Amino acid sequence: MNNNTSGPGNSTSTGEDKQVITWCVAYALVTVTIIVNNVAAILAFTKSRLLRKFGNYFLVNLAVADLMVGTIALPLYIHLIYISPPKTSLSTKPGPFQIVQIAFDVFSGMASVFILTVISFERVCAIFCPLRYRSLSKATYLIVLTEVWILAGALTGIWLLTVFDFIHHNIFAYSLAILSFTSLTLMIASYVALWLKIKIWSRKTQQRATGEKERNLAMAIAIITAVFLLTWSPFHIMNILINFKKSLLDGIPYEAIYFAKFLHYSNSIVNPVIYCYKISEFRRALKSLISRKQKKRETRV
Repeated sequence: MNNNTSGPGNSTSTGEDKQVITWCVAYALVTVTIIVNNVAAILAFTKSRLLRKFGNYFLVNLAVADLMVGTIALPLYIHLIYISPPKTSLSTKPGPFQIVQIAFDVFSGMASVFILTVISFERVCAIFCPLRYRSLSKATYLIVLTEVWILAGALTGIWLLTVFDFIHHNIFAYSLAILSFTSLTLMIASYVALWLKIKIWSRKTQQRATGEKERNLAMAIAIITAVFLLTWSPFHIMNILINFKKSLLDGIPYEAIYFAKFLHYSNSIVNPVIYCYKISEFRRALKSLISRKQKKRETRV
């Protein structure tokens, strides 16, 4: 989504300068927090026994997608809103720098969507088909993850082809809308099924312990998905609308776009926080990682 607005270098008013700088600072704080949180999450998963559970490969990849947002997409976006001309039409064709930023935005964002969709299916399989779930090999998870990243890359490729006028822009607009709506529908259906199954478990004494463990993990993933939908919806709706009709959002206050984008990027912060709150194994792994680093520092001193 191309959202050029006023920047300090070209602003016609001091007020706009201050507002844009404020947004840049806010985005910069989000950038730092995203990097710290998701690096910690990746280390906690990879430096512990958590990856013995193949399902955690999905959570690691979700953290990688979020880290990509913090290290590439968001810094590029901060640069764009700082240098972009004031009140540029949303229908203006993006320049080279914007093309790179939007491409990484689409790639990392849709990878997150697809990974969350796969995670919801993985939880359904774990609870409804436990024997078959336990027989899944590491190769199966790696194949699924490869397909997820390829799909995100394919959608990004379609967007690039529309930018350079190799294919009609509506192809990307419809692809984005269909994939987003399908992913949303599948996630909601999966968690409704999980909720019903866990409710049944909670009524059976002999399955209560198993049900509690699965419920905690399912609840953590459900919270991650719910937060994702809440933080992504404003920007994603704008994005889908503008891809169908570029001039539809012309004249919208740039503050509204910045706020929607702020929510969108802030989502990449929260997942490791939810892991700590709801997944006890992750919490222990993170504490162990921190304690090992502290011991190493003390030894060096």
